[in-house]
Amino acid sequence: MTTVLIDIRDVTTRPITGDTVTLTAPAPRPATGGGVTRPFNRLVPLDDNGRATVEVDPGPLRVTFHDGYGREVVIDTDVPNLGDVLTLRDLITMEIGDVDDVPGIREALAGKADKEHQHTTADIEDLDDVLDGKAPAEHAHAISDVRELQDVLDGKAPKAHTHTIAEIKDLIWSLDQKVSITDLEASTKRYASVKIAELVDGAPESLDTLREVADAFKEQDDAIQAVFVELGKRAMKSHTHPIGDVTGLQTALDGKAAKVHSHDIADVTGLQTALDGKASATAVGDSLNKLVPVFFWRKDDTWEILGGAPEGYTFWSAGRIYPLRGWYLVITIGTTKVTLRSSSNSYLNLDMRAPVDVVRVDANGYFICQNASARDGLVLIPIGRGLV
Repeated sequence: MTTVLIDIRDVTTRPITGDTVTLTAPAPRPATGGGVTRPFNRLVPLDDNGRATVEVDPGPLRVTFHDGYGREVVIDTDVPNLGDVLTLRDLITMEIGDVDDVPGIREALAGKADKEHQHTTADIEDLDDVLDGKAPAEHAHAISDVRELQDVLDGKAPKAHTHTIAEIKDLIWSLDQKVSITDLEASTKRYASVKIAELVDGAPESLDTLREVADAFKEQDDAIQAVFVELGKRAMKSHTHPIGDVTGLQTALDGKAAKVHSHDIADVTGLQTALDGKASATAVGDSLNKLVPVFFWRKDDTWEILGGAPEGYTFWSAGRIYPLRGWYLVITIGTTKVTLRSSSNSYLNLDMRAPVDVVRVDANGYFICQNASARDGLVLIPIGRGLV
């Protein structure tokens, strides 16, 4: 086996990150140590510096790589059976030779410039003549060198210049709206004179100047200090007090009820008497429960109350029913003739307003039913029981 050191920088200008070299054995050949090396196509990855190491059997080998511009380069070479270490450059040189293998190449190269070289201006034909017609990179011009510049500048005002009031638009009008210093001073003096005169007019002659007033205050210094002492003893116009500062307030408050409070019935005069004159909710409910319609009907040859008699009702099977006292809506059914009888009125014949009437039943009052056929009868609907 022969070790091949690949350094792509030996054959190109620069490596390409992530690039590879492909080694291809185009035909079977004897392998080192016996046997046969079969055709293969091996992809060899390069490191970031364009390097890799690989071992191959001697014999024909195709090397495929990329130059510094990414173009694919294919070289067919032959790996010698030397059992040594070779470089990729060695394999390429074995195939295509080196510079010295080309006749006259050295002489030709000697007449060429280096890849990186410089020239003087004299080396370039006519370059000095061209440069002589150019201005230096740093240069200046007179105003006259710039076309029409003088005309433009003549139309401009000097950097330091002045204007008359008339030259500034609307300035005269704006100034006319202002008060002059002279007028303001005179107006201020007149106002001050008026106020001083008002002050003097109300003062005696001995106090008609500020100095006389100041002297008077100085002479009354003790009196003024006394005034300030008394003022210090007085409260501000707007002030507050705790409850304890107001005589008798706490006692008065203790005799008052809280804003939110309650009372027993006995605390309200006459409330218990008024409540005693009212019916209880239970009694009213019991009374209302008794306000139920009653169907008194003839069954065969006897009379009975359908569903049984409510509390307080009695009846005779011969056709007489005793309801509770009160007002009733009376409805007769079929051929039934109804008469109401009580201790306080004579017979009341309901035929006159049959089959519906409203009647009052007083104490000991009752209804008499006659001339009824089977299933005929009388419906009593209480509408004001106990009101008579």
